[in-house]
Amino acid sequence: MTGYERVRTDRSNTARRRYFDQGQVPIGEVPGSVLRSWQRCVVAGHEPNRPISFDLITRGRIRDIEERNRALLEAASSEVHELACAVSSGKMIVLLTDASGAVIESAGDFNAINPRLKLAARKGVDMSEPSIGTNAVGTALVERGPVEIVAREHYFESNTVHTCAAAPLFAPDGRLIGALDISGDYCPERPNFIDLVITSARAIENRIFDKLGGALLLAFSPREDLLGTPWEAVIAIDPSGRVIGANTLARNLLGMRRQQSSATFTDLFAVDFGGVMRDVTRGHRRSIVHSVSGLRVVTRLRRPAAANAVVQRSVAEASRTPSHNATKRESTLAFLKIVSNDDGMATAVARARCAYDRGVPILLVGETGTGKELVARGIHELGARSAGPFIAVNCASLPESLVEAELFGHVEGAFTGARRGGAQGRLELAHGGTLFLDEIGDMPLSSQAKLLRVLQERCVIRLGDNRERPLDFLLVCATHQELPRLIINKTFREDLYYRINGLCVTLPPLRERSNILELAKHLIEQQQAACELSKSCVQLLRSYPWPGNLRQLSNVVLSAIALAGERCVIEPDHLPQDFVAQDTGFDSQTAKSSGGASQLLTLDEAENELIERTIRACHGNRSAAARTLRISRGTLYNKLKRR
Repeated sequence: MTGYERVRTDRSNTARRRYFDQGQVPIGEVPGSVLRSWQRCVVAGHEPNRPISFDLITRGRIRDIEERNRALLEAASSEVHELACAVSSGKMIVLLTDASGAVIESAGDFNAINPRLKLAARKGVDMSEPSIGTNAVGTALVERGPVEIVAREHYFESNTVHTCAAAPLFAPDGRLIGALDISGDYCPERPNFIDLVITSARAIENRIFDKLGGALLLAFSPREDLLGTPWEAVIAIDPSGRVIGANTLARNLLGMRRQQSSATFTDLFAVDFGGVMRDVTRGHRRSIVHSVSGLRVVTRLRRPAAANAVVQRSVAEASRTPSHNATKRESTLAFLKIVSNDDGMATAVARARCAYDRGVPILLVGETGTGKELVARGIHELGARSAGPFIAVNCASLPESLVEAELFGHVEGAFTGARRGGAQGRLELAHGGTLFLDEIGDMPLSSQAKLLRVLQERCVIRLGDNRERPLDFLLVCATHQELPRLIINKTFREDLYYRINGLCVTLPPLRERSNILELAKHLIEQQQAACELSKSCVQLLRSYPWPGNLRQLSNVVLSAIALAGERCVIEPDHLPQDFVAQDTGFDSQTAKSSGGASQLLTLDEAENELIERTIRACHGNRSAAARTLRISRGTLYNKLKRR
């Protein structure tokens, strides 16, 4: 049977002779995109028989291009590799380029293709039409539409041993941001790959939409069976009803111009915006009509949890009254600002924010009470997912028998005591926002494997159910434990560790921070207390080792405010007794050493007393004591043995 490519090659051979040898325009013998590309190459002065090479741009520019296209790489990387697996049997590779045609990602079996094509797959190769003539990537970027180039449809003779198909990629605001390409050696029996690359390009564009924060994502299609597939149209709408983004299918269906930003929902559809929002957030699929063409489409939400937040914001904006959530957000950010007014803490927060904004899983490590949840909430409120929910789960507080029901949800009758009608799990509740797993090191080993699967596949199955529910959240985990040690002890999965540890950020303990007084004053202001710290009280706060960190500081300040009553100045006697005793070296010890020269201690005795005091101040936590003493834990243990 004659192959698809053989038929096109026979036609292009004839067209090529007529155009290059006889000077005739072969209308109808090659696709219009190919003919227009040939004409552009002729105008540019390219000779079809001259040899060309796949030139690399400089390494500095490669790094710059990768950084500028970080969002595209994150959205497209998994699709690129999945597509490469799908076409591997046909000895094809997959290329991802930026808007200029520079390769920024490639995947496939490079040993199965000829060395020339392998050169083209290198990161930084310029695949633009001005550089290598008619080719799928370069021509698709110029034409702004899908293009397939088979063998002798390439302009330069040296490229006619290849076949390629590409589709351009557009951002939600309509900007051209790159191209996705399938390339391989020419094979006359090979099937058509253009539909496959178009479908993958649609999936990448739709994935980019999921990175939009503060927007409702409304998917629609004339055919209900296409909802939930790469072939659904998607628009992004802000709380006021203005359209801030649309994918390629949506623009085509609605007749929107590229980078059109003035349209509103009511301009596009002959229906009330608020009514549709209320329906779709309840899970209903609403049928609506396009205002101009009369096209009837069925709608659904892409991100239900985020959509609820958008609707709530719409109501809040209309009423212009501050909400409880807004007040809580302001309080969180204000406290985070104070907490970050320390070089070590500021560096940690900046690293966490940078990773969060790029969708990288964050692992916050630090002693108990160092503010891990505060940092997680802060970067959520400052990030692209601030309109979505922030769901915090303390893995240490969940009974082992309830971990999976709490995390994954359950259907009615899944177990004894299951809620009537079933319930969403915490992971589903985080859809469209941020999931914060606190004390992840305390999660039962039996639950870790199921969590890993959910994080890998981005979908969850409720207990007692067989339906997969898609998930979209950014992940932040925290622990006070040394996870590598838990891995050695076989109590924490190594594969889960590498899944959650996209970037490890260590939060410094309070005793190593320079802004303890500023934090204390902020806590006093939060309580609206008209009092200040005395000089002796300030000295105590500065010298204390703070084994309980921020949590302990908060408790000390709150107790002091309560004991001070109506007084304007907080004195040492307003501080908790155990705090004052620990900080002054435990009064009995002080009394013992104040009796005169006969009570002076030897160097060894002084060291032993210091170690004992520090361990007591750290509530028996020897690791914390070693850090306070600025010695290793092993050195501390050796000193304790010699006593």
